[in-house]
Amino acid sequence: MVVVIVNLKPRKLADFMSQGMVLCASPADKSTIEFLNPPEGSVPGDKVFFEGYESKPLEVLPAKKNPWDNVAPKLNTDESGVGCFRDEATGKNLPFKTERGQCSAATVKNGIIS
Repeated sequence: MVVVIVNLKPRKLADFMSQGMVLCASPADKSTIEFLNPPEGSVPGDKVFFEGYESKPLEVLPAKKNPWDNVAPKLNTDESGVGCFRDEATGKNLPFKTERGQCSAATVKNGIIS
């Protein structure tokens, strides 16, 4: 089980069509990389959300504007390894959550998510 962004424009990667991106965590020096894991008990299709943000996902993200470029610098893991989105308005880290709990990396603390 991993956390995946699934509404990306389809494109070919290593001879396979891809429509998603697996999220991984790493320290700033990128000396290691590991999956961002959903909470225990998760099932495929569980929706990830951030408190205070209404979810209105697009069927497919627009090809010419890549929202990932704006969002990626705001993703990190906190001191407990929980995946977070840094809300610019409040300066707070908002945990990646599902109805079953928080998404986290096994060992990467205070890292980046890519």
